[in-house]
Amino acid sequence: LDLPLPKSKQIVFENLFDQTGDPLSTSLNTITAQRTELVNLLAQNEPYPILKALEAYLPLLLSLKESVQQLVGKSNPLMFFWTSPTAVNFRNSFYSCNSIQLEILMIFNALAHCHRNIARTLLLHLPVTDNALFESRSREGAHHLCIAAGIFDYIYSVHSSMLWNSEYSEALPEKMPELYLALANISLAEAQQVAIHKAYLKGATSPGLLSKLCTDTHKKFAYAESL
Repeated sequence: LDLPLPKSKQIVFENLFDQTGDPLSTSLNTITAQRTELVNLLAQNEPYPILKALEAYLPLLLSLKESVQQLVGKSNPLMFFWTSPTAVNFRNSFYSCNSIQLEILMIFNALAHCHRNIARTLLLHLPVTDNALFESRSREGAHHLCIAAGIFDYIYSVHSSMLWNSEYSEALPEKMPELYLALANISLAEAQQVAIHKAYLKGATSPGLLSKLCTDTHKKFAYAESL
């Protein structure tokens, strides 16, 4: 399953507050700079630098959410703009929402899809004739797929009850908890496909065990399709 990374527009976190002397305002320019770097990298579609930028921005965003919640009534709403990796109508156009929960949700989405894109790059043309390179790339690719599955499962488990404020009524897949359950199962199934491929080529795994792994992989894909 090949899905694009989401894109976003620049925002200025300093606009959250009218009072320049607010204790939080001193760190907002750092968060804005980190997000600006991320948005520029997303436009270039380079997964490894994007992954690094996402991992740097996410803790800043989560700390900002906690600070904003403590300063209810003092902050101005910010409008966040994102494209959707899964909604065809919004892959090239932006939807918007003035909830910081949207921003957090889409950053987790971008993080998971970034891991999937890295895995796809690693696994697209595996060098079967070079055993060491085949082993390292297949292992790393499966690792990224497992991380993506964990992130999607985290979104489903932790954020599904908070998905989207009612202010945005557009029917988007990202609003649906089932999407993340499906993507988690697909990512795990794809990681298992890598393990099955490696085991088959090495010839050291019994046909019965390979059959069980193939059956389980099929069940994961079928379950994802049924959601």
